[in-house]
Amino acid sequence: MAPNLSKIKLAELEQMIVSKLQGEGNITEEAIGGTIISCSTKTVQNRRSNILRYGTIDVPRDTVGRPKKITDNMWLALEAMNEVTPMNQQSMANFPKTAFHYG
Repeated sequence: MAPNLSKIKLAELEQMIVSKLQGEGNITEEAIGGTIISCSTKTVQNRRSNILRYGTIDVPRDTVGRPKKITDNMWLALEAMNEVTPMNQQSMANFPKTAFHYG
């Protein structure tokens, strides 16, 4: 596996890809990857794809998964349930999973 590119090389690569997309240069992806930045052609293609899709050379962070915080509705339901029947810490942790199919 190839090492990650430094921030300086990534900025230079982004600048070259953007200028190529704007029609300012007619350099090939092989020339960019092989001689100028010293990375693979596939890296240049992937980074170009990222610029076209997301507007930046890096892919945005993946926010898939369960929410990091408990929602207001979950908190109110947990509070109401705890008033009716006091629960221990494990029961409180399991309540959102059973009531809201969460986690």
